Amino acid sequence: MKIVKDEKYLSTACEPIQDSEWASIKMRLFLGMKSRNDAVGLACNQIGINKRGFAVRSGNKILFFKNPKIILKGEVIKHNEKCLSLPKDYNVPRNSEVVITDDINGTLIFKDYMACVIQHEYDHINGILIKHKGE
Repeated sequence: MKIVKDEKYLSTACEPIQDSEWASIKMRLFLGMKSRNDAVGLACNQIGINKRGFAVRSGNKILFFKNPKIILKGEVIKHNEKCLSLPKDYNVPRNSEVVITDDINGTLIFKDYMACVIQHEYDHINGILIKHKGE
């Protein structure tokens, strides 16, 4: 699956996902994650869908998030990150804990590495790239 690298497109905040769209969007996210062994997360806009959803790999499961909102908690740390849409690594400030609520999973808490992954994908659907946050 082709990954979008157009920074102007990726810098646009995404639109909410309607219930009628979710099945096809989830399938495209699933196929995108399955086609990329190096992907720990994938936002809708990275596969050309301007919608507020993403998938993350947690262990050997893929978790899907539809119209998520997050609350940042914990301490701020510097996290070295890569992005499928950008060519280099960046050190990005991230919180060590997030509380995420969405239309599918209810409320979940993630800490440390997974908290950083959630923030990275959440930034994507809000039009924020790591190159704008990192060094």
